[in-house]
Amino acid sequence: MLHLAPCALFAAVIGGVALAGCVGSEERLSEPDNARTWATTGSAVAVFARLHGPLSSLYGRAGYADPSCPVPRDDGTTLVLSGGCVDATGRTWDGRVTLTRGSDGSVSGHFEHFGNYDDPQWRSELSGAFTWQPQGDERSGFDAQLEEVGSTTTTLDYEGTVRGTWDGRSTWSGNGDVYRVGGFGPHGHVRVSTREEVVDDALCSGQPASGETTLYDGRETVTITYDGAEACDAEQNARLSVDGSPRGYLSGICCSAGAPRAPHLGAFAAWGVALSALGCGRRALSRQRSTTTCARSPRRLR
Repeated sequence: MLHLAPCALFAAVIGGVALAGCVGSEERLSEPDNARTWATTGSAVAVFARLHGPLSSLYGRAGYADPSCPVPRDDGTTLVLSGGCVDATGRTWDGRVTLTRGSDGSVSGHFEHFGNYDDPQWRSELSGAFTWQPQGDERSGFDAQLEEVGSTTTTLDYEGTVRGTWDGRSTWSGNGDVYRVGGFGPHGHVRVSTREEVVDDALCSGQPASGETTLYDGRETVTITYDGAEACDAEQNARLSVDGSPRGYLSGICCSAGAPRAPHLGAFAAWGVALSALGCGRRALSRQRSTTTCARSPRRLR
């Protein structure tokens, strides 16, 4: 994985300690609100959600509500999406993102203070780089080194994989470092690892069907086990354990996104994406709500 300098800088900002001691006693990783925030910030699906709009636009799909804002400029090799506009929904866009197509089907992207808002109080901007690499057999890899600046500054250094397409079942894995400083808590540095997170609306709409995300801050290990295939419920519950001991259920684990087809297998499938990772994750981050509000009408399976 490529490492972005701000990750090291943020370790210094938050106390110079890579893991142990980064999180204050009032912000323990095992507190449900804190565990939810870290998971909806740094799971494989949540990280990829930040890349969804630009990649969809690159492949001629509806990446944004208004196709004219952010403003697209494409010369066949490079697509630039620029802000400085207000879209049809009334959201203001700033900054830009540049995507360059590789001869092997890969995509390299670069965010420059890119973001949108309908209320300046909740404005956030994304900077940094990412790559998207088709690997064959409906499997792709991605990595991202990003800094998201708002009321809280979040830095991500992450790599992941996805199998499947938006047409049906997709499976997500990945791992990386997440740093949070300033603004709303929790703060510090957490290592986040997602293993085989299955998104399948035929099993459970708006809730991962199976898999798990593990969080580690040097003191505690928190595991969130997705169980939508067994118990699809309106609260989007997932099983919570701390250092191997069950702690009941964690609500509001509703992040989901569609996986694209690899470009060499065809154009991106239609991305009718609610992007709960942006809906529940970013609302929880920016406003630090104790519960999320992205419940959908799930299908209950027994």
